[in-house]
Amino acid sequence: MIGVGLQRCPELDDEFWESLRSLATNYTEGNLGFVLATPESPIELAHHTGHSSPFFNIFGYTTTLGPLKEPEARELIASSPISFPVEDREWILNQSGRWPLLLQILCRERLFTIEDNETDDQWREEGLRQIKPFRYLL
Repeated sequence: MIGVGLQRCPELDDEFWESLRSLATNYTEGNLGFVLATPESPIELAHHTGHSSPFFNIFGYTTTLGPLKEPEARELIASSPISFPVEDREWILNQSGRWPLLLQILCRERLFTIEDNETDDQWREEGLRQIKPFRYLL
């Protein structure tokens, strides 16, 4: 999320954001776009973090996204390069509430354990730890 970058990365100063705006509006012939994930409007987010770059006022359209529909969530899980056992797929669906970010975190943890030939369920504990900051979505 862009908010994390604004809050935790002081090197992403107003000059950086102004450069992004310039890149998008002057140098790419309209072939560059930005999609931001944030719980508030980009202008409000910039204001709350002390940024004044005009980059944040180029976003004319916002929408609120919700969880995926069950078939979409299952399709996302099935896109893993290695198939997950049925019980893991169901656990991931239940724990994520079908929110894309949570699905991706849990799928990543499961994929890593499969790739590392780990057979325990510690990936679940780690996945739950990683999604804890986003539990408000559920």
